[in-house]
Amino acid sequence: IRSVTQYRNGGTILEMMTAEAVAHLKKANIKENFIKTLDPKAIFKDRGYPVVIQFVPLTFDSDSEDQVRDLERENDWEQGTITSTRWIKPPNKHTNHQQVAHLLAILKNPKDAN
Repeated sequence: IRSVTQYRNGGTILEMMTAEAVAHLKKANIKENFIKTLDPKAIFKDRGYPVVIQFVPLTFDSDSEDQVRDLERENDWEQGTITSTRWIKPPNKHTNHQQVAHLLAILKNPKDAN
C-alpha cells in the first residue's frame, strides 16, 4: 500500500504501489478477509472514469441495463465497461421541446474513456 486517505464522510481510499498488488487484493478470498479485518461494512469501489456523451436522444433510458449495453456495443466497448449513467441536467429540468441532452457515463477503463 502506497497511501491511505481517510475522508470526513467515512470513506477511505487505498493507493496501491503496483497493478499486481491491486489484482491480488481484488481476489475474492483476499478481498473478503481484507474487508473483514478493515471493516465488515466496507465495500470495494473500482475507480471510475467520467465521460460526457453529448447530444444523446432523450428516448435513451439511463436506468435501462439493455440500453446501456447497447451504448457499449455501439462504441465497441466490452460489456460491463459502463458502470453507471445519468443525465447531466436532471430530466425534470428538460424543456418540453428538447430532444437531446448530455449524458455522464462512468467507465471502468481509462483507455475507453479516452
